[in-house]
Amino acid sequence: MAEPPNRTAVDDSRGRNSSGHQFATNNTDWIWYTELTPEDIVIYTLMLLTSLAGLAGNSLVLWFLGFQIKRNPFTVYILHLAGADFSFLLWQATLSAISVGPPISLEYEDLHTVIGLVKYTSYTSGLGLLTAISAERCLSVLFPIWYRCSRPKHLSAVVCSLIWTLSILVNVLDRFFCNFSLYISFTDCFKTNVAIATLIFLICVLMGLSSLKLLVQVRSRSRCHPPAKLYWVILITVLVYFTCGLPMGIYWYLLFWFKDWKMSYFHAITELLSCVNSFTNPIIYVLVGTHWKRRFREPLRARFQRAFRLEPELEGEAEETPTTYTMELLA
Repeated sequence: MAEPPNRTAVDDSRGRNSSGHQFATNNTDWIWYTELTPEDIVIYTLMLLTSLAGLAGNSLVLWFLGFQIKRNPFTVYILHLAGADFSFLLWQATLSAISVGPPISLEYEDLHTVIGLVKYTSYTSGLGLLTAISAERCLSVLFPIWYRCSRPKHLSAVVCSLIWTLSILVNVLDRFFCNFSLYISFTDCFKTNVAIATLIFLICVLMGLSSLKLLVQVRSRSRCHPPAKLYWVILITVLVYFTCGLPMGIYWYLLFWFKDWKMSYFHAITELLSCVNSFTNPIIYVLVGTHWKRRFREPLRARFQRAFRLEPELEGEAEETPTTYTMELLA
C-alpha cells in the first residue's frame, strides 16, 4: 500500500490523505488520481461489492419499515439507522469506485469535501442512533411503568432529529477546522479531532453499559420464558458495531495523527469493516426474525415484524400457520 503522504490542505476531505489518494491542481481544476498496489485494489473492490450489497439490504429495510410495517418507538430508530447505513454505503461505494477507476477531474475541491462530510455524518449518526436504541430499551427495562404510561409519544422522532443535527454540526466543525481554510492551524484541527474522539468514546461507554444491562435482562428472562427478539437484534447489532464499525472512528478522529506507515493499512481495513457493519445489519434483522420451521416460505415482511416486536412471541403464536400470521400483519 502506498506510503502515507504528508498532511496538506489539498489532500482528502479533511486536509489530509489517509487512503492513498493524491491531488494535482492548477488554479481551477482538480485531478484526483491514485497510486494503488494490488492489495489496495482488492480492498477497494471488496468495499465496493460490500457497499452495493449493503445498499440493497438497507433499501429493503427502508421500504418495509417506511411503508409496510406498523411502527413502534424502536422501528423509528431502526428506520433512521437504515437511512444512515444507506447514506454511508452510498458514498463509500462512490469513493471506492473512484479509487479503482481511471483518473477523474474534479472541477471543485468542494465536491470531495461534501462527499466526506456526508459520509462521516452518516457514520456518526449511525453511532448515535444505535446508542439511542440501546439506551431506550434499557430504560424500558429499568422503568417499565414510566415507559408504558409517561413516555412522550414522539420521543423517538425528536431524538433522531437531535442526533442528525448534532452529527451534522460535529462534522461541519471538523471540516471547518481541518479543511476549509488553506491556512488552517493543525493544532486546532488536532484539538477538534480529540474532542470528537472523546465524544465518541463517551457515547460508546453509554452504549456498552446499556447493552450490558440488556444482556443481564436476557439471561434472567431466558430462565422463565424467551425474551423479545428485539433484545437479540439490539445486542447483536451493538456487538457487530464494536467489532466492525468502531475501529474506523478511532482511526479517523484519533490514530490518524500517529505517523506510522502501518496506519495506512489500518485505515483501509477499518473502512472495509465499516462497510461490513452497515451491510450486516439487515441480515441480522432477517435472521433474528426468521421462524426456522418455515424459513423457506415465510415472507420478509413477517420476519421484520417479528424481529422488531416489543413483546416476546408466545408459544401459540410461534406455531401459527404462515397464512394466519401474514393475514394478521395485513390487518
